[in-house]
Amino acid sequence: MASCTVSIGPYPNRPIRVGIGLGAAIVTERTFSPGADVVLGADASAGLVVPGWLGPNVLLISQGTFLHLAPKMRLVMCDEDGGHRVTGTYEELQAQGVTFPISIPVSRLNIRLREGTSAYVHFLA
Repeated sequence: MASCTVSIGPYPNRPIRVGIGLGAAIVTERTFSPGADVVLGADASAGLVVPGWLGPNVLLISQGTFLHLAPKMRLVMCDEDGGHRVTGTYEELQAQGVTFPISIPVSRLNIRLREGTSAYVHFLA
């Protein structure tokens, strides 16, 4: 079941560290400039190349502030202390009236992109 309670952030003036996990291992990582677009994909046209990526590039974060989810993705985001938590699949959040892209109100995100592949996002202090 999805849950939403947000009130802080966003973090447009912080660098954004993004790590990609395949299974239990982080396979690639990059720190983006504040306000950057975070694009994932298979080749150099993506801001972060993901080993084994199939299909078109995916815009995950735009302007360092807005989160773009797509069908079947799952989100868990929270602040540094684990509070202000937002969790749910794209479909569950939409059913609660959330429309994407959404402003990112917290500093940590865990996004299941597809089965076995996750993005770990941290807005650095």
